[in-house]
Amino acid sequence: MNKFLFIGNKVDQNTVMIADEDFRHCIKVLRYKLEDAIQCTDGLGNHFVGKISDIRKKELLFEIEEEHYVEARTHQLHIAIAPTKNMSRIETMIEKCVEIGVDEISFLKTKNSERKIVKIDRVKKIALSAMKQSFRTRVPILHEMCDFGQFLVETSVNDFKYLLHYKEGAKHLHDASWGAKNIVLIGPEGDFTAEEVYASEKAGYQNMILGETKLRTETAGIVACSIFNVINR
Repeated sequence: MNKFLFIGNKVDQNTVMIADEDFRHCIKVLRYKLEDAIQCTDGLGNHFVGKISDIRKKELLFEIEEEHYVEARTHQLHIAIAPTKNMSRIETMIEKCVEIGVDEISFLKTKNSERKIVKIDRVKKIALSAMKQSFRTRVPILHEMCDFGQFLVETSVNDFKYLLHYKEGAKHLHDASWGAKNIVLIGPEGDFTAEEVYASEKAGYQNMILGETKLRTETAGIVACSIFNVINR
């Protein structure tokens, strides 16, 4: 079986269509031909294996020989983060977190945020590419940038909620209790304000730390994601 995972959509019970960028990569770059074996996902948990049955001008079809459905994770992680001024650092975090395992990412606008805009289409492409590279079958949900206060209001009371912020006596994230749905808040390069920390605590978030050293924003995201996935593997 080839080493590449493509994105495709099932068009009938036995056929998947691959189009756009993945079609060009498959046919123009990798030079796959009729009857070649390939595999793809729809990004919704379905994994298809089969052979190319038709190559058209802008898409290809392949006949499904095997089909597998991967259930959603029983423990899900939602990282809510204030993006760094240098967007490439957050893009690296997105890539690595998708490879490690993350279910949802939100971008927060806090008082100390230096970045006010996130190009959601670009970060979705990065997440999609990382999903294919790591042979995952589900692309995480990525949300448009929103105000920090608004995000707190929209948080479900049933979520397990953690705020990464140093506070005397705070536990390490490794020792957190995890539920079915979990949110980890990560502040900007200038950290959360005292008012934002207070608002988070009122909304049910627990202060947690990642150790005694001070980590960059994007590093904290990757470390938090790694801890979660090791514990909830």
